[in-house]
Amino acid sequence: MCDEDRGYALLRREGVESLSLPDDASRRDPRVLAAYAEAYPVAAVASTPEGRAAPYAVVELWPKYVRSYWGYAVLRTEMSIVDRRDRNRVLGTSSLYRRVARESAPLAELREALSPVPEACTPADRIEFVKRVLKPPA
Repeated sequence: MCDEDRGYALLRREGVESLSLPDDASRRDPRVLAAYAEAYPVAAVASTPEGRAAPYAVVELWPKYVRSYWGYAVLRTEMSIVDRRDRNRVLGTSSLYRRVARESAPLAELREALSPVPEACTPADRIEFVKRVLKPPA
């Protein structure tokens, strides 16, 4: 499902030096901070001083369950790239999908044993889209 959505870039910015990343995305996936740190000189989690000072932010908004299966559901969030200097103007948006276990699911252990490893989209999977919207310095 990670490839179901194509990002939509409204505006582009050149020479972006610093970027703030969502806290819970970096907790869920250790690749997030590493992927962005390679592209941008300052890539920090939103709760850090560097993250709060960054003029651009990657944010996850509007969670919604889009599909339900036996024991789990698929959660979609909108990943937006925001220019904080311009009244939090959205520069681009894309969707992220991830499998979430349902709390009262019967036979959850059996389902986990029989089902494939869940696919989870994180901002690390959308690094190329973010680099199209916020071009890193050359």
